[in-house]
Amino acid sequence: MTKDFSAYDDIDLVKYVAFAPQSSLAWQRAFTEFDRRYNRFIGTVVYRKCNQLGYSRGHSYLEDFIQDVYKKLLQNDREGLKRFNGEHKNQLLRYLQTTSFRIVLNKHYRDEIAPTHSPSGGLQSLDQIMENLSDGSEMDLKAVLPDPHGMDDTKKSEILDELKHCLDSTQKNNKHKERNILIFMLHLFAGFSADEVASRFDMDVSSKRISNLVTDMKKMVVRCLQKRL
Repeated sequence: MTKDFSAYDDIDLVKYVAFAPQSSLAWQRAFTEFDRRYNRFIGTVVYRKCNQLGYSRGHSYLEDFIQDVYKKLLQNDREGLKRFNGEHKNQLLRYLQTTSFRIVLNKHYRDEIAPTHSPSGGLQSLDQIMENLSDGSEMDLKAVLPDPHGMDDTKKSEILDELKHCLDSTQKNNKHKERNILIFMLHLFAGFSADEVASRFDMDVSSKRISNLVTDMKKMVVRCLQKRL
């Protein structure tokens, strides 16, 4: 009997797309239904976030952004979908919103922030990352990371990958993982202050809470890096 995915509620549909055999015709029909329900929502989020960032060029990438969101959800055997553990539609919409925002933010950073706020060479931005996270304490990233001067781009890329791994692993059991990592990335890669994150981005978190969160996450990331570097 052919499954009628239009009759599935949102959470059951997501679970099916996340866990059913991806090579089956039923999965293809389930994903078509997923796209039918959420394509417009993701596009609206992307458009609004581009406006919020003052990223007018982003409007021309609208369809590409939607496809990038799908790729993010489906890559590594649908890891992005499997990680979602909400039970209500509004939780799913928030999850899709956060995923969409991170993709827009990364593209905005590469297009408009990095060229004007980072030294030439792209990956030299590691220097600024270390400055952003430096507080002079024992839990300072500068005390853990090797000096980036003289490193080749491959080594710098490896260190950035380690930073991202530690962000992911230290937040893996946190129900606000996606939000927390996004906040930290805004601070880490774009240099936004807690007040700027609270006022410019739709986080529903106070600037004081953001400041405390960044401090706590920094300590966890440093401990993780101490074990890996």
